[in-house]
Amino acid sequence: MLFFLILFVAPGTRSYFTAEEALHKIFPEATANRVIWSQWQQVPEPLIKVLSDDPNLRDARLQGELIVYEVSGQAGIIGWAVMTEELGKHQPMTMMVGIAPDLSVQSALLMTFRENRGSGVKHPKFQQQFDGKKTSDAVEVGIDIVHVSGSTISSRSMALAVRKSLRLITQLKNVAHP
Repeated sequence: MLFFLILFVAPGTRSYFTAEEALHKIFPEATANRVIWSQWQQVPEPLIKVLSDDPNLRDARLQGELIVYEVSGQAGIIGWAVMTEELGKHQPMTMMVGIAPDLSVQSALLMTFRENRGSGVKHPKFQQQFDGKKTSDAVEVGIDIVHVSGSTISSRSMALAVRKSLRLITQLKNVAHP
């Protein structure tokens, strides 16, 4: 009976990376990381307002899973990593987006996928489309991101997570943080 319950609750859940594995994959030269925020409730209200008022983030989840890391290497800060989630067709997808000091995407990774279909966004060829993107880029399926066939909703969700992460870190650099 317990086995049936577990399958019923999360039949399509697949984890590809832990937080530590994702951080190491995005920033292999990192020597340390520091958690800036470990949940949305810790993000300053003015920053939440900026994000919620942004028309490019109108569908973004400003709730659920969030961890923002400041990542350091031998020479100091080498970037930030945002672990966040966006809604797929029915369930949230967990992703990590690495942001370089020049505020461009270092890398975007799918960490956990909870649907039965649409996991095509896990492929590196799709994820590499986000590398180098900045807030001045659309980062939108059909404009500068090519969706994965059979994973259109997941492709849009991942693009939205990248846009949200870029704007979050851009705003973080503009305001004092703990």
